[in-house]
Amino acid sequence: MATDDASDYKIVRMGDIVYNPYLLWKGSIDQCWIVKIGITSPAYEVLRVRDGFDKTIVGQLVTSPEMIRRYDGISFGTVQRRRRAPVEKFLELKVNVPSPDHLKALSDLLSAAQACQFASRSADRALRQLIRAVCAKLR
Repeated sequence: MATDDASDYKIVRMGDIVYNPYLLWKGSIDQCWIVKIGITSPAYEVLRVRDGFDKTIVGQLVTSPEMIRRYDGISFGTVQRRRRAPVEKFLELKVNVPSPDHLKALSDLLSAAQACQFASRSADRALRQLIRAVCAKLR
């Protein structure tokens, strides 16, 4: 953490979209799937996916290479590294959403892939803990 005082930091919940408005044009956007609740810099934008929308699909859409290319068009400023993408412009962007028939199948596939990813991370963490414990016993 960059500071001991996190009182101005923003709350991030599982499934939220978080982006750096100064580097969105460069792809500085992601979706929180690591923790149930956390914090991020007050400089970042935190967006909650509306009820009725599939969080995983929204996350895949807004982090896609096609969308990242489009973020350049809503980023303004004369200094490249300080070009800002206002949240209002981000929310005005239109996206193509799969048909309802495809949404359900896509949602199920993405959920299964995400479950595999979480299981892999958990197994990796458990293996590292086991290795540390074995090494500690050998000392």
